[in-house]
Amino acid sequence: MKNKSFFSRLLENKKLMLIASFVLAFVFWIISSDNISKTIVDVPLQAVLSESAEQEGLKVYSVSPEYISVDVSGKRLIVDSLSVDDFTASVDLFNVSRPSTESYQIDVSTKSNMSFSIDGTNPLRVTVMVDKEVTKTIDVHKLLNFEPDEGYFVEDDMPATITITGPQSLVKEVKSAYVSDEISVSAENLTTKRTLMVHLCDKDDPNDPDSKDVHSEFIKLSNESFVDVNFEFFKVKDEIPITLKTENEGFTLPHDRYSFEPATLSIAGNEELLFGEDAIEQIEYNLGSISKYQNELVELELDVKDMLPEGLICTNTEKVKFSLDLSFLSKKQFTATNIETIGLSSADTYDLPESVKLTVVGTTAALSDLDNDNFSVTYDFTDVVSSEISVAEVPVSVKINKKIIGICWVYRPSDVETIQPIN
Repeated sequence: MKNKSFFSRLLENKKLMLIASFVLAFVFWIISSDNISKTIVDVPLQAVLSESAEQEGLKVYSVSPEYISVDVSGKRLIVDSLSVDDFTASVDLFNVSRPSTESYQIDVSTKSNMSFSIDGTNPLRVTVMVDKEVTKTIDVHKLLNFEPDEGYFVEDDMPATITITGPQSLVKEVKSAYVSDEISVSAENLTTKRTLMVHLCDKDDPNDPDSKDVHSEFIKLSNESFVDVNFEFFKVKDEIPITLKTENEGFTLPHDRYSFEPATLSIAGNEELLFGEDAIEQIEYNLGSISKYQNELVELELDVKDMLPEGLICTNTEKVKFSLDLSFLSKKQFTATNIETIGLSSADTYDLPESVKLTVVGTTAALSDLDNDNFSVTYDFTDVVSSEISVAEVPVSVKINKKIIGICWVYRPSDVETIQPIN
């Protein structure tokens, strides 16, 4: 029979095993009953407003810090088993009813039913920002340097405004936005695309020496913090004069009786239109028929874009002030009896006047050389529908049947008249 090992004989010694069990139990009791301390880190902090505060538009924008540490103590066996999931950390915002940024004490509770002590938190207090969310639209300024900068006009698709949203106390500090960069192109390629950062500014004019950037993670931009902008460079032609044109054949108004301000335009755009074989040398403003005006002073503000051919851009102004001085002329009344019609069907009859009163504007010499027999009034029924349908809107023209020394015209605010049919 083989000899038993020492370990086997030891296990068969019941007395010895009993003693060993008591010793191990005592040691385990000593270890488990030992009081220890521990710090539970990264416990998330909750900050919830009352329902009435949320209905008033209030919102928690920041809790700083967002995570805290909790100090606990107790029996080793219990404390060692604790984790972040066993704790809830919060601040009491129940009485908050207006925008504020204040410090609050932290309340910590445990989800565990085991016995241990919560000894404190780090930090002891946190800062909470509560505010109303507002939205505002602001202008975007372009603080850009261009190369080349002489002889070129640069067009871009940068948005003129952006919308910002965030806490009221911060949004009200923002007065404008701007982008800045150095933009350069080559003569071979006059287009480029850039991604530009949008900066928020506390002044209406970012060039103000006292202006400062407004930085806040809580302010959101409608176009994001960066925008993609396309730039296109155009050649410029300066000092292109504005000239006056009327629809009256052979009529010329003295140059000292009208003016444009500015008198010349700087134009950019299609190079062929500016510098080609048929390059544009002047910009015409079509006054229309001079018969719309009396002996008066006329002042108009014109949109330059309506005066330019397609493909051209004005670089020095958006509006042109036009002045027309006809006050040096006189006005006289006449009665025309020479009434004519064209295009009138024999089946249609209209109540045409036997005479027409006319107002004539012109120089004194021209008016004194006219009488009632010098006028012909023509009603044009060529495109007028049958009189059985309705009254007719009939084009009417007036002709002066005499060569006049000086200038004059028949004042007619409308070129059509409403004529009643004869039933």
